[in-house]
Amino acid sequence: FLFFYYNIRSERELMETIPERIDWLWFLGYNLDSDIPNHSVLSKARKRWGQDVFRQFFERIKKVLLMEQIYSWTQALSMQMPHIK
Repeated sequence: FLFFYYNIRSERELMETIPERIDWLWFLGYNLDSDIPNHSVLSKARKRWGQDVFRQFFERIKKVLLMEQIYSWTQALSMQMPHIK
């Protein structure tokens, strides 16, 4: 998710940036003392499972986030609208 959302150019850049961003550490379930995996872990996983698996995974995440955003937007909108009888 972070890779695509923040338009990170490489796995190396992603893994080097993670320790610098507390919000990313929290999002990924790491703490300040956690060892961050080497960038090659992502490369090896993509080679082993193929890009289609990763693409489907991120497409599913995008759908969930979009539905959550729509839900939040409709909830906010419904609270702001007066009740009409």
